[in-house]
Amino acid sequence: MSEISYLQDRHSEDFHSQSFLLLSATNHAELCKQLASTLHSILVDKPSPVVIYQCLSAEALMPVGYFPIESINKSDHWILSIGSTQELNSSSLTYHGLKGKQQILGYIGYPSATDAKPAREIEALIEIAIHQWRLLDARRMAEQQARLNVSRIRFSNDIQGFTHIEQIMERYAQSWCDAFKACGISLVYQDHSFRFGNCPTEHELSMLSALLNDESGQTHSDKRVRYDQGTLAIQLSEAGKHYGWLVLFRDNPLMAQTVDAKVHQWLSHWLTCETDIALTLADDIATAIITLEDTPNKPVVL
Repeated sequence: MSEISYLQDRHSEDFHSQSFLLLSATNHAELCKQLASTLHSILVDKPSPVVIYQCLSAEALMPVGYFPIESINKSDHWILSIGSTQELNSSSLTYHGLKGKQQILGYIGYPSATDAKPAREIEALIEIAIHQWRLLDARRMAEQQARLNVSRIRFSNDIQGFTHIEQIMERYAQSWCDAFKACGISLVYQDHSFRFGNCPTEHELSMLSALLNDESGQTHSDKRVRYDQGTLAIQLSEAGKHYGWLVLFRDNPLMAQTVDAKVHQWLSHWLTCETDIALTLADDIATAIITLEDTPNKPVVL
């Protein structure tokens, strides 16, 4: 990395140690945690936290990492409420883009550094973190795609044999949860919801469905995609017709609703590569529902 040459000799040992920890991260949550804590240690005299934001679309952001947990207080909650690049740009934070090959993956924001040396060190560490982020993206996508490819072959063979939506969940919900590292999954079809694993209640899902159908809540470049804290929802649609929703759940909500409640230090989120794979799965499920609707004497719902 070209920035490494800027570092002073007395910082070299610490820098190489910090770099090694970033390159040793085995998942995105670990990488975010290590990057935020490392940058905060460089800015140890600054009271404000270091925050990592993931891009949901060209403009929408969601915080996915926060350090240190001890500094969270009422005055810091505005940092977690930043939800767009415009808000980030108008804030008092210094920020850097985490650049993927074709798009911005996210941003890391922190209090402005008055010393040029830490600023250059920060840039170098961020470049290393971006490299590791891309590597983890590719690794996770390959693993998930391999699992889902096997599932898709089985699913395609089973489509003609399905007699109702419940069968889809009975046969495939567990493997889908495993592939996406989700704690629960739900299919929402008309006024019915079919749940597996750790999911909201039927009443809560009904309320969630109303929010999902409100297009004003759309933040992703693909209008079929919705994010809500630890939830990823994909619209089931074909040729402009809307059939329902595929909803995947993860533990740990983004943050508590009350300003005095404890905030999770590391926040659940969905990577761009995972959303892309979920879109493919939603297309397969929509095809199965269409087949059920077009088959005489087969009730879609029992």
